[in-house]
Amino acid sequence: SAPGVVDWLCGNDFTLQDENGEERSLYEFRGRPLMLDFSAVWCGPCNTEADEIEQFLHQVFKDRGGVILTVLIDDGLNSAVSPPDRPSPGDCIQWGNRAGTENDHTFTCLADVYPRTAWPMYTTTYVPTNVVLDSGLRVVYSDSGWAPGSGPPGTLGPKDDIAAVLDLLLPNSCLK
Repeated sequence: SAPGVVDWLCGNDFTLQDENGEERSLYEFRGRPLMLDFSAVWCGPCNTEADEIEQFLHQVFKDRGGVILTVLIDDGLNSAVSPPDRPSPGDCIQWGNRAGTENDHTFTCLADVYPRTAWPMYTTTYVPTNVVLDSGLRVVYSDSGWAPGSGPPGTLGPKDDIAAVLDLLLPNSCLK
């Protein structure tokens, strides 16, 4: 099987605030395959990954019904760097470069404020971690790290593995 492919596990629901301060539940996306991107405010590879997710995953799969959600965390163990109320919806706006004139990342960002809600349900190891759930919200892929050029020969790394899984889960025609 492909790297990161996991046995079918049920996805756990959580409710977090999005970049607009609105409460969003994972279960509201039932019926649509989605990718959870667990990233951290301070993580360089997470920033690189976000740009690639926008270009190679979100822009490719959004018209077919695919959903990309970044779940943004912060280093809650170092209170001098990260107050207990971080990250905030404002951090999500900065994360997506939405504060400027260009809307660089158009997929939804959810703030997983310390003490975290979603992070311990899906990962306790590294950022970035990517989890793909099918339309029934069953986990079908989970892997940590984002190294361009890694992976089997002929692939560009995790984004190719994730794209292959999303491609299998989504219909071939555009949703209207």
